[in-house]
Amino acid sequence: MLYNSTAHDYPVTAISWSPSGDKFAVGSFNTLRLCDKKGWSHSLEKPNTGSILRIAWSNDGTQVAGACSNGHVIFAHVIEKRMEWNHFEATLTGRKTICVRDVMSDVWEKLEFQDRIIMTSFAYGFLIVATTGQCFIYSSRNWNTPLIFELKEGNVHLILQSSQVFALVDGNGVYIYTYEARLQSSPRWSGMRLDSVSEQTMSLANDTLACRDSDNEKVIQLMDATTGKAVTDKPFTHKCDVLELALDQHLPASQRKLAFVDANKDLFLLTTRRVGGSRKVLRLGTYDGALSVLERAGQHAGGSCRSRVLSVWYYPAVIFVDKELLTKTILQKESPDFGKNPSISAFGGSQVSLRRSDGCQVATSISPYPAVLHNYVAQEKWDDAVRLCRFIKVCVIGLRVSQGLADGSDSLWGCLAGMATVARELETAEIAYSCIDQADKVEYLRYIKDLSSAEAQAAELTLLAGSPLDAEAILIHTNQVFRAIMLNIQLYQWDKALAMAVKYKTHIDTVIAFRKKYLERFEKEETNQLFLQYKSVGETETADFRRPNMVKESKRKKRERESDENEEIQDMTEQ
Repeated sequence: MLYNSTAHDYPVTAISWSPSGDKFAVGSFNTLRLCDKKGWSHSLEKPNTGSILRIAWSNDGTQVAGACSNGHVIFAHVIEKRMEWNHFEATLTGRKTICVRDVMSDVWEKLEFQDRIIMTSFAYGFLIVATTGQCFIYSSRNWNTPLIFELKEGNVHLILQSSQVFALVDGNGVYIYTYEARLQSSPRWSGMRLDSVSEQTMSLANDTLACRDSDNEKVIQLMDATTGKAVTDKPFTHKCDVLELALDQHLPASQRKLAFVDANKDLFLLTTRRVGGSRKVLRLGTYDGALSVLERAGQHAGGSCRSRVLSVWYYPAVIFVDKELLTKTILQKESPDFGKNPSISAFGGSQVSLRRSDGCQVATSISPYPAVLHNYVAQEKWDDAVRLCRFIKVCVIGLRVSQGLADGSDSLWGCLAGMATVARELETAEIAYSCIDQADKVEYLRYIKDLSSAEAQAAELTLLAGSPLDAEAILIHTNQVFRAIMLNIQLYQWDKALAMAVKYKTHIDTVIAFRKKYLERFEKEETNQLFLQYKSVGETETADFRRPNMVKESKRKKRERESDENEEIQDMTEQ
């Protein structure tokens, strides 16, 4: 049970959901009530009609028709929809009018239209208004001269916005426009049906459109918003049904992430582009409460809300860098004011607006410093980022000590460690890891800094993120077979290391030697048939296996290469 209303004065005789599913209408004796999908009432009208026996919605969800017991048919129009962005507030005051108010200067603008308004959206400084025949694009800088273009159909039922483009969704397709009213693309995929698409099942970023498939709710379609084509050959298929999804809004296309919630109430983070030959999908957490809305803040943060608990991820992409840092970058704020099953209505900067199950709006604040840190990192001001974290740590320590509380400033250092590792700013990453007492990571970063090859550093950083297969793929792709073999030896994947050495005909004796040393340490005998097979191979024979494509190299280069490899073997053995 999600909601249970109080008893009405008269029996409920009609009820009907809107096409979008975000509200429903209830009919009774001389009563027409408009309710939110959570159950609470938006408005109550008392027409003199007797009992309303049947209710029907228009396709666009803006009008209601009711068949009454006295023989009359009543028509109602949904108004008073309010949208907010920064210091502007836009309210749908009539069927054809919108009033915009600047709360800073208390200046009002009245926008009037010839046709009936069917859908509106206000974000990123642009107000999008779709009527039955046209679409209007208003800029918050100038409310007098909108850009106007004709609509193919007057049944737009969803508008999505990003900072550079917006999407109109009607019964026939998805149309992505720029804010200059230019059609950029019209994404299509196999079996596309848009009758059940909503803000929870479709999300738009500047370069990517994500949509849950209508036929198979386990499938997420990922489309390029610029060309309208699929990002990859096959869509992403999850193990169970997807309930909600949301794209981040500020990362570049190569680092774009998609967050989604499945039927098991698990929250996942997915890379929209392929990394290392396959998409990465990792679980951020599990929720036993009702996860209502997943939102994005202006600086890559994400939040969700369940019963009386608000969770905010200051840097959710850190799970792809170092999974141990994820817990250090999560804020969980609990308050009885949130009530049961709240939803996030607005999330930006350090302010979060929540809608309680009874319809009340509750505002709460989070730390503003992660947003400042994101800005420094975006501008590559690493010294300023370190100074910010140190300053906050000193302030928080002083406050916590004076109140007898524990230090809670590790979240900024955790975010900075992940961001610096992604940007390969190893000096900054080393400082951040040392400030959160990760001595093993500091030593490992020092080892990575001493590597002369950029490809080797990339592979080691990928290994730090817990992706040995991707690290191995980087080394193989850059012809660093020896390092790939040593990587498998360090992970005690002996069969794979020997198979790789045999495949590339190099360092078979090295693998056997490390295997022998490993067995001697534990005082065991060799029982692996593959190693017994190659154990008898002599050094003269294994020497022929090494580097068959470099037979013509000079003796001096050969001695230098063998010397370098011997030094690497010795270093790795000592490590």
